[in-house]
Amino acid sequence: MAELLGERNVQVSVVSASTAADLRNFPAVPFTLVADPEYKLFREYKAFDGKPKHATIVRDRAGKELFAQGGQ
Repeated sequence: MAELLGERNVQVSVVSASTAADLRNFPAVPFTLVADPEYKLFREYKAFDGKPKHATIVRDRAGKELFAQGGQ
């Protein structure tokens, strides 16, 4: 899906509860990996209820949320 979206000029970022050091060992992927071991982004996007949860959030370039599913 990330490759298909990349062809449509959409950048995909994946937030992980792993550390930055752990992600350096992750195989190459066609999207941006973001380390969030303190769960700050998970909390910001309402994808944390004592543990990080999966969620999909789509925002436009201005930051307006266009779609959100899961995590909430």
